Amino acid sequence: MTTTITAIGGGGNTVAHALTEYRAERRSRNIIHEVAGGGTAVTLYGAGARSGRIELQYLTDAAAMSALALLALKRSFTLASTDRPAVNMTFAVDENSITLTLDSATKKFWLVGFGFQEVTP
Repeated sequence: MTTTITAIGGGGNTVAHALTEYRAERRSRNIIHEVAGGGTAVTLYGAGARSGRIELQYLTDAAAMSALALLALKRSFTLASTDRPAVNMTFAVDENSITLTLDSATKKFWLVGFGFQEVTP
């Protein structure tokens, strides 16, 4: 049971103890037009790629800090999970912050979180 993130084009990888959060959405790109005099016209497009948030659990300070540094690189990444293969993808970290949080309940684990945008490999 592993979740591995690997930097494409060099920079290394990180193996998390657990995938603690995965939230994804695909934004509709349909356009709705209100027609003068009543009615609605719709221009249909396919949904966009996945975007959302991932949070990974690390057991040591060193592993968490290494993950934080890796995700800050100017790279795209692959995500590979043996637990949840449906989440596997190529992605870029989005424009929001990469977070490092000490687990509030136990104070034993580190949580590294970030937003993502799926990209074409």
